[in-house]
Amino acid sequence: MLQSSSTSRSSHPLDRPLHRRAVTGSEVSLSAFVLLFGELVQLHQTTSSSVPEFEAALSKSGWEVGSRTYLMNANVKVREIRVLGVLQFLSSNVWMSLFNKKADSLEKSLNSESEYMIHDSNPLPTIFCEVPKTLGSFNPSSFVAGIIKGALETAGFGCEVTAHRVEEGEGNRTVFLVNFCREVMEREEAFA
Repeated sequence: MLQSSSTSRSSHPLDRPLHRRAVTGSEVSLSAFVLLFGELVQLHQTTSSSVPEFEAALSKSGWEVGSRTYLMNANVKVREIRVLGVLQFLSSNVWMSLFNKKADSLEKSLNSESEYMIHDSNPLPTIFCEVPKTLGSFNPSSFVAGIIKGALETAGFGCEVTAHRVEEGEGNRTVFLVNFCREVMEREEAFA
């Protein structure tokens, strides 16, 4: 006898929602994310002529996600005006709503006053995207770098964000390097 889909429950990991609590009242299954992200990667791969162009296209797609996610999570009554405050909000609240966890760490670069690093072990795009050797240095976390940039720019913090993969044993870690523009750093100095 066939069971209806409403009565049968699958325990397959790809059928589970991305996060346990729904921010907007709806949940997105992990399988839907994997399917859509795979299609997005394929689209940009076929329309890009180089790895940097491919990563830039993925980052641009992530920008819109970051912008909207920031607006969904931001408290309209209290707006972050300091760099560290907005980065802490991003690496905790925004990260939690997207990935059901906080970023592993946030730190300031020792090399530059305008650089900060967000660390994340096994970001979601790297789990489901195997990079062929023909693409060499391609990093699927460029999508997450775009999310970070979109959220920060929507908050009024102009920046450049790049994703850097760091191999660690069997897993990998990604470091998102956030480099704020000169105007943001001048504004930050004025608050000090």
